[in-house]
Amino acid sequence: FISITLAMLMPFQCVENPNGKYSILSRPGIVCWDSDAHLHLILLSILGMLMYPVTILAVAGYATWAYKNSSSPAKALELQLRHRYLFGRFQRDKYYYGIIFLFRNLLIALVPIVFASVTWLQLVCMCGVVLTGAAIQSQTLPWRTDLLNKFDVCLNLYLIFMLAAAAPMLEDPSQQSLTTFIFTTMMLMLSAFFVVGGYGLFCMWHRKQGSRFAMFLSHHKAAAGALCRFIKISASYKMPRRIFLDSDELDNLDLLLDVVKTETDHLVVILTAGLLQRPWCAAEIATAHRNHVKMLQVTCDDFSSRPSANRMQDMADLWTDSDKGVLMGVGITMEMMEEAYKALFEYPAVSMKRFQGTQQLETCVLDIFRACSITVRAEVAKASATSGNPQVAIACCTTDAEAISACAILRSMCTHTLQVEVKVLRTADDIQKDYNTLLYTMVLLTKGIFQNEDFIEVLLLCYSIDKLAKNMVTILPDNGGFEFPSVNALAKLRKSGIPGSRFEGSQIGSELASDIAALLKVLALPLSPLGSYRLINEQVSEICRRRLSAGLRMEASVHHNTSLQHITNKLSSLRRATSVDRSISTDIQQDSEGEEAGDVLTEI
Repeated sequence: FISITLAMLMPFQCVENPNGKYSILSRPGIVCWDSDAHLHLILLSILGMLMYPVTILAVAGYATWAYKNSSSPAKALELQLRHRYLFGRFQRDKYYYGIIFLFRNLLIALVPIVFASVTWLQLVCMCGVVLTGAAIQSQTLPWRTDLLNKFDVCLNLYLIFMLAAAAPMLEDPSQQSLTTFIFTTMMLMLSAFFVVGGYGLFCMWHRKQGSRFAMFLSHHKAAAGALCRFIKISASYKMPRRIFLDSDELDNLDLLLDVVKTETDHLVVILTAGLLQRPWCAAEIATAHRNHVKMLQVTCDDFSSRPSANRMQDMADLWTDSDKGVLMGVGITMEMMEEAYKALFEYPAVSMKRFQGTQQLETCVLDIFRACSITVRAEVAKASATSGNPQVAIACCTTDAEAISACAILRSMCTHTLQVEVKVLRTADDIQKDYNTLLYTMVLLTKGIFQNEDFIEVLLLCYSIDKLAKNMVTILPDNGGFEFPSVNALAKLRKSGIPGSRFEGSQIGSELASDIAALLKVLALPLSPLGSYRLINEQVSEICRRRLSAGLRMEASVHHNTSLQHITNKLSSLRRATSVDRSISTDIQQDSEGEEAGDVLTEI
């Protein structure tokens, strides 16, 4: 743009001669404003300016105005695709910087034309234009990556330094001054070359030292955010390599794709329901495929099957115009994503059974490491954590995959913080096995927990054991969607229990309602399974400090009188009703006689 604009304006660049007349700087034989040749050049120059610089600025200005005032995302997407040269290089919220960049370049081209005869004024104005542009750029940081923003700032500072270094030559345009200037310029260029080269060599060395990410976890945050956090926490204990999880690293799409492209050994795709409809996950898969990054499928329970071509088109139709605009802005088309999806299902796969407990999750994590050819180091076993005598138990809704993953996170971090064994309760039988050593029960309050019969049985048994009834700790995950039951729901439960189930009747209903009310009176502490590791670590440390640490020291030496026979009798009474289907599923099975039970559970 600058060079073409200068060529168009060349007939206007006139300098004064010793005889008092002006001539074109590049063609001294053509007298300015007093010859037919110059007039012809002026006409051609005006025509050229109207055809190129003025037209480009007008189109860019109109496109920027239209993009800002677009009435719908579809219109904005159309403008973004049509004027990709203008918007594609900058961040989406800095769409206006393209017109600023063009206007700055126009001023750079005009300065030597307007002040052709006044050299010192050229220098001052050029420094002012470059400095103003650098100030605007450093404040807005418009480029799509941080590296480009830093490079642009350094380039502007280098130009200002070169202009300032050339200033003494205005008073002393001798051969010695020119030699000094050229020498200084060459030294600066060599210094920049060595600095950039040294930085490149350092990056290569740093990458060889294991700074690359062994795995990049591509996942749908709502469906597998807690699972991916558990995978990363497990990796930190079992392997020396790093794992990329966006909650800990970046939230910029361009930088995420850059990490996939240049710093990742394996893209691990956590296949859950809805993942293939997520545009950012699709962009990560497409980027990995285009850059020959190895991929691994982790197939979870709720993932149906490999999508057909028609289903891929249906998934693309679910994306908003804004989502498509984000992907188009980084050069990813629908055809690229369809090709990447086909390639994904040709890679190896690991089955993840999320509803079979934390032990199964840990086994699946090890399978993922082996599939990625990652050497797993021997985990340092803590004596208290491997004694087989759990002192803290965790209960949750066993039909919620993310709740189970959150339990796995809490178990792993509490084990390392408290240096005691922590156990996840799946059924009341787990309490019967370790009742003699258990001191505390943590309950993760998530959506549907009071509709889960396994948890209800665990709750009733815990409140029948004195030491556990006094040491209940409630945890409220911010992604659990838990809603506290109303007073009317508890009153209805107290009156009739859960009709059609083993918890039917006023006696068991009264006990269950009282236990739920007592549990909800305990102040729940927060947990953010989808947050950064630093946040989760602070929350778990607070849970351990405020609720568990002091109690474990005091309770360890106290003898409790609850007998095994008492626990066995309690379990028998809870299970005296007819057999109930206890398979893990996300829906509570109801028959015609159990509609009232379903109403009670839903209201709770």
